[in-house]
Amino acid sequence: MDKNSIVKVSVTFALLLVAGVCLGVFSRQVDDLATQMLLIGIGSALVGGSLAFYLNQMFNLDRQE
Repeated sequence: MDKNSIVKVSVTFALLLVAGVCLGVFSRQVDDLATQMLLIGIGSALVGGSLAFYLNQMFNLDRQE
């Protein structure tokens, strides 16, 4: 994997991580408890999915060369 691909994967991971954290943090401003729980769940899934994507791409560095 070349340097451009590493940068793209890292930027994608960072943006998805920030989006997931923002969903969790800003869910406190919603009055409905069910909506808060839904936003926290979606944010957590987004963070977990982005971490899995990032780790998968980084561990495949040696295999693609």
